[in-house]
Amino acid sequence: MLAAQASLEIIELSDSTQAAQSSNDRSEPRRMKDEAAKLRADAARLKQENARKGKGRMLAAQASLEIIELLDSTQSSAAQSSNDRSELRRMKDEAAKLRADVARLKQENARIQDLLENEHLRSQKKLQTANVPVALLEDVVLCEICTAKMWTPFLMPDCGHTFCETCIDDWFTTIRTKHLATNPHLSEQILLTLPPAERPAYTCPACRTAVRTFPVECFTLKSVVRIVADAVGESSPPKSAPGVKQGGIWGGFFGAN
Repeated sequence: MLAAQASLEIIELSDSTQAAQSSNDRSEPRRMKDEAAKLRADAARLKQENARKGKGRMLAAQASLEIIELLDSTQSSAAQSSNDRSELRRMKDEAAKLRADVARLKQENARIQDLLENEHLRSQKKLQTANVPVALLEDVVLCEICTAKMWTPFLMPDCGHTFCETCIDDWFTTIRTKHLATNPHLSEQILLTLPPAERPAYTCPACRTAVRTFPVECFTLKSVVRIVADAVGESSPPKSAPGVKQGGIWGGFFGAN
């Protein structure tokens, strides 16, 4: 009889634990109530067998152990659920912070883009309003190699001379072709794997200064070329799409930079 009463007290403790858990998890109370009802039925059956067979103490003790294990499992599930909610809350806070950072960076990028565009417009306006004869500017915007306007001018960083992109490409190609002719055991692919000292000696077409770094597109001169062209009624010719080269425009000569 005492063991059966202990079983009932443990069952009541299980009920109170279930009530606390129900406030945190809406799906858990139904399962716990069903489990408690089953345990009550088992306890009633054990009480009957206790009176009938005189083995109530042993069976009740076994039932008590099962109930204690169930309570431990319930508490462990509640703790795990709490940890999961804390982790989810932390991840949500981190995601909100990242979204705020992305929004801030987008605004900063838009501000910088506006500054660059405004600076470009101011430069164009100054050139357009400057009292400079177009004939003088036209000499400046002509390529020394092809004598045409430099619609896509590139600057040699080592000496400062500027030429058309296509003219520099043709010049470098000629130097590379001569180098391969004198070194037939090499190929264009092998050249890119060699140290810079063993590659073709690329130079400036005007002053023959050694070119060790990529030519850089000169956007300021590019704007001047278009202003001069507009003044004389010319328009920029359509640019043919070049093949994609590893390392960019000059990757075939210097490799990936």
